[in-house]
Amino acid sequence: MLKIDLATDWQVSFGSPVGQPTSATASKLLWTDDDGLTLMQYGSDTEIEYQLQFWDEAVALIDPQQKTIHMHALSPDSTPATLEHLLHDQVFPRLLAHEGQLVVHAGAVAIEGRLALFLGESGLGKSTLVASLYQAGASLLGDDALLVSADHGSFYGQSLYRGLRLLPDSLLSLFPAQTETRPMAHYSSKQRLTIAVPENQNTSPQQLGALFFLEPPSSDQEITLRRMSPAESCIALIRNSFSLDPTDSLLARGKLQQASALANQIPSFALSYPRDYASLPQVHAKIRTQMAECLPRKTDTDSL
Repeated sequence: MLKIDLATDWQVSFGSPVGQPTSATASKLLWTDDDGLTLMQYGSDTEIEYQLQFWDEAVALIDPQQKTIHMHALSPDSTPATLEHLLHDQVFPRLLAHEGQLVVHAGAVAIEGRLALFLGESGLGKSTLVASLYQAGASLLGDDALLVSADHGSFYGQSLYRGLRLLPDSLLSLFPAQTETRPMAHYSSKQRLTIAVPENQNTSPQQLGALFFLEPPSSDQEITLRRMSPAESCIALIRNSFSLDPTDSLLARGKLQQASALANQIPSFALSYPRDYASLPQVHAKIRTQMAECLPRKTDTDSL
């Protein structure tokens, strides 16, 4: 089982189907996406339970009052690794978001004491870029889900768990001597790497430095960084954040306020680069230069 950095009082069980939620006298389809992810609501307004179904692979039965999650497979091909992956990469981030917290689908590393967050659609290389920065000396937070919080005008990030998931070509290129891996899920060729986290490594929330939204490579294969407007960044943050129930208007308004505040405070950049391992050192250099430029400038009063 992955080690969750964030303390959680949710009780999790795995096993055979347990039937429909215990409070269920009626059900309602809340939403479904184009990929087949579906959320059902059961029970009354005061005793709500949810069934989050992941395609034809697995189901999570969620009881917010009892703080319980039961994961079970729908497909005979689903493995324990598949259920663990869905729990940590999908269920937990969505539950934290349902509690009113801002959880973004992002990879993150610490560079010179500040966090660089990398966001973008699946397949754009977040995990590979984060892994390469980690290999180059940056401190790893994770490559999937990050909890963002605000405190006295500053923003902080904390990973749900520290880990990397890479496709075989990235694994071979970046970690040629890595032997400790395990499957992420039965439907993916990605592998989870065993990451040794030093005991003295900071696991508390760390201050954000910049947001980098990954874009497809340009036709000229140039490495480009473009400053994004707060409005553009806010929309991109909403698009790359987690929700359990996107139809909940109150939570949606709260998320918009959180994303807007973050976009107005933390500089955001659109990052495009050729997807070739040889270009990564140049990409790192641009990211590090931009992170250095985002550091607050000292004034005479800072030394008083």
